[in-house]
Amino acid sequence: LLSFGLQGNYTNRNFSNNLQFASQFQNNEFNASYGTPESLKGRSFNHFDANAGLVYLAKINGKIKFNIGVSVFNIAATDYGYIQNNSKDNYRRFSGQIGGEFAVAPKVFLLPSILFMQQGNVNQMNSGLALGYGFNEKTKLYLGAYARSAGWVKDLQMDAVIAYAGLDIN
Repeated sequence: LLSFGLQGNYTNRNFSNNLQFASQFQNNEFNASYGTPESLKGRSFNHFDANAGLVYLAKINGKIKFNIGVSVFNIAATDYGYIQNNSKDNYRRFSGQIGGEFAVAPKVFLLPSILFMQQGNVNQMNSGLALGYGFNEKTKLYLGAYARSAGWVKDLQMDAVIAYAGLDIN
């Protein structure tokens, strides 16, 4: 089974006139009469954006299921900065994932998976394993753990453990 998803969003961001800049502080006190070199683009902006993804699901036999997918977020990659000549790009985020479900007993299954994401020059990989138990055809319980490796392209360092628990009732 091959599935495609598309998501659109609309953003409205704004702020009040009560901005304070570092150049308006002297001796740890704020003074609005001090000028500031910052030039604002405006107090609000609106934009549309989109995300898209593709996933392939396969049932190899009664005991093995497999999935692989890719997605891209922030397709428009809009500049959302408020200050002139200080661009704040909303970088596209790319992700890829692969996983499976392997029956190890009549009601017990293992779910290994890996998720990779990159946005701008930042990347992250989550990999782990969950154990599933099927109470019946409609109710399943999942428990597991994942390791997060930030910056794994350079030096594969785990910096967090993610607990996973789920209850699926169809």
